[in-house]
Amino acid sequence: MGKSGSPVQPIQIDSRPFGKSQSVSAAPVYPERMRDTHVIRWYVLVLPSCHKGPAKGLQEELERRRRNGEPSFEYFAPSYVEVKKRDGRFVETRRPLLYNYVFIHASEHEIYRMKQWLPLYNFLPRIKDGAVVFDGLMLDSSRYDCIKIIACGSSYHVGMVGKYNLEKLTRMPVEVILASEFRYCSPIVNERTLAIIISRSGETLDTMAALREAKARGARVLSIVNVVGSSIARESDDVLYTWAGPEIAVATTKAYSTQLAVIDMLAIYMADALGKLGAQEYARLVQELLRLPEKIETVLQSREKIQFFASKYFNHDSVFFIGRNLDYALGLEGSLKLKEISYIHSEAYASGELKHGTISLIEDGTLVIALGLYGPLFEKAMSNVIEVKARGASVLALT
Repeated sequence: MGKSGSPVQPIQIDSRPFGKSQSVSAAPVYPERMRDTHVIRWYVLVLPSCHKGPAKGLQEELERRRRNGEPSFEYFAPSYVEVKKRDGRFVETRRPLLYNYVFIHASEHEIYRMKQWLPLYNFLPRIKDGAVVFDGLMLDSSRYDCIKIIACGSSYHVGMVGKYNLEKLTRMPVEVILASEFRYCSPIVNERTLAIIISRSGETLDTMAALREAKARGARVLSIVNVVGSSIARESDDVLYTWAGPEIAVATTKAYSTQLAVIDMLAIYMADALGKLGAQEYARLVQELLRLPEKIETVLQSREKIQFFASKYFNHDSVFFIGRNLDYALGLEGSLKLKEISYIHSEAYASGELKHGTISLIEDGTLVIALGLYGPLFEKAMSNVIEVKARGASVLALT
């Protein structure tokens, strides 16, 4: 119930410039002042749990949910509301000044929190005196001839990044396999295979079945999961928790990023144990990990530019992501995120594969997001940008 005792009503959230709108249930704010008005735009703010601001209706609903043990939504409250009278005349715009960050999608809040989550729960406990330390991990890296990374969805894309980094640093062959396919591909697995299972919930049925198949064939199972005591964690030989907390947004953000951090730390840890990593390179890689929160903050400070490009390109029917090596793995996740959040059709391709048929889909105005973040292959990435621009594509490059 809101302050006036009225039932909770759906309020329209205009998520432009992302091009879609959605409704959420929220108590009316200042109902006694809005009897003759309706909300035409409502931006939401993610709040800390200690917030005691003016959104009384939301506070009451939050307290009711806490009493009844229902899921909390304490991270939502109004920060910027435009209202109109029912006859269409503009009335007022309110912008309370007590907030620093306004988020128009829960995913943006999750990204904001990553800069706090990574150092607090992943780096501080696991990077000590400049060294990667996994307390309690009973892993003898020299026992294994190969690594199988098994996962679904976004966790599979983490595995793609892990493959590139693990192979580069450990010089051990790594294969990434979709958990839903693992049981049916007659996998070559034995006692000298390390199976890395990646799952956010630790309860994904396809991933559970793949874990059991790998164990039955003699592999040692190391899981990277978020939920303590989950089924996958209990059945694994070793567990590395991501400590990402609950995932609020539909599209995984903190879980994906903490999984990436853990598997990168694991690659450094194993390479060092195998004697494949020099002291100078080891120190450089650890320092790059520790700089991640700073880099996330840099991205957050660019949100106005990001919103500008989103408003410019949101009306495209299809979007293609292209990249090479790590950029290709990143493009797979970017494409999935775009589909989940905006419902826009999107595909990701390894840039070098464009010429094998896919480029026929590129025509005037097609949006291509070209990833050129991996320095060693930057020139090759730009050659593909020239290729799609010649076909008339609109190119948004990330470098």
